[in-house]
Amino acid sequence: MSQPAPPVSPVDARPPARPGAGAGSPDPRDAAFGLDHFVGEQLLMLGAGSTVMYQLAMKGVGLGVAEHSTTLQRPVDRLRTTLTYVFVMTLGSEEERRTVARLVNRAHAPVRSQGRYSAFDPDLQLWVAATLARNGETLYERVWGRMDDATRERVYRDAWVFGTALQVRPEMWPQTRAEFETYWEESLLRLEADPQVQCYAKQLLSTSGSPWLLRPLIPLQSLMTRGNLDPRTRGLLALPWSRRDQLLYDLFWRVFPPVYRLVPRPLRHAHARLVLRDMRRRLRRGQRVI
Repeated sequence: MSQPAPPVSPVDARPPARPGAGAGSPDPRDAAFGLDHFVGEQLLMLGAGSTVMYQLAMKGVGLGVAEHSTTLQRPVDRLRTTLTYVFVMTLGSEEERRTVARLVNRAHAPVRSQGRYSAFDPDLQLWVAATLARNGETLYERVWGRMDDATRERVYRDAWVFGTALQVRPEMWPQTRAEFETYWEESLLRLEADPQVQCYAKQLLSTSGSPWLLRPLIPLQSLMTRGNLDPRTRGLLALPWSRRDQLLYDLFWRVFPPVYRLVPRPLRHAHARLVLRDMRRRLRRGQRVI
């Protein structure tokens, strides 16, 4: 399912190493560097909420999620299944990818409403996959610095699997990273407000009904979720944003990157290994994976 990568720049044309590149992290100047090298970084979890919000703001996706998702009833399990999909598609075997894609399709079967949305709509799936691709790139570059153009193209092509594993055809993806940027900006203009989706988005950021172990993390997740959104999308979802929020958000991104880069890579990727191990155990035992 992986896509061929565009040619890479010659070694002497590569930029100097970024700050922190030696802290147990693969060098993105390496021609083999791709999405699989950093998709397991725990820092990407800081963008998980905003990724979901961008998805919800596309009305067909938002209504389908608001009317069918069980996230509010079982948030931890829904997080597990989402991470399972992401990590299997990028780090799993070909057989595991086919198995999980089949399970996702089965779960999507009832998510439809005549004339309103369908979980099998490839255009909506492309948008969902695009938000995953964008989240990985944006959060990686916030901590490790901007990737060179060749690496950006390679990582972007790797991310196609989030959609092509399901109903998105390869030709539906913008063929270059630059074309993707145009698609992204045009798609943002297609996002629209909906009261049902707005209510659901606010519930996702509420501590009400959340497992007590997760409640201390919700204020930070809420700040990151709202702060990572562009102002228009935040407004469409009716999510509040204050001067104090902006100051806290900016402060976090000044302090967090240098601290995070000191954490050994095995610890930063530990949750990805645990999710994959859990998925494989569930498959062996015939338990629910998705």
